[in-house]
Amino acid sequence: AKALAEVKPSDSTLFYSVTTQVLIAEVGSVKNGYVTVEVKTQRQETFSRTEEPRLSYQTLTITLAQVGKGWLIDNAKWK
Repeated sequence: AKALAEVKPSDSTLFYSVTTQVLIAEVGSVKNGYVTVEVKTQRQETFSRTEEPRLSYQTLTITLAQVGKGWLIDNAKWK
């Protein structure tokens, strides 16, 4: 990413965006205070120089740890 001071006036019309939508979230069983969630996603990438967005599918594996009465993210990895 460019620092704000490095952006040239001609660069101001360029952009890149990613939108991620969750399709399915599968929750595994709780073991020793941890649970794994497989999140299947659809990602749409848009570049200012191309007209058509690019679609891709990706899985995110999240491990949650039980802390008290709540759950916190212990690990997250894209596959």
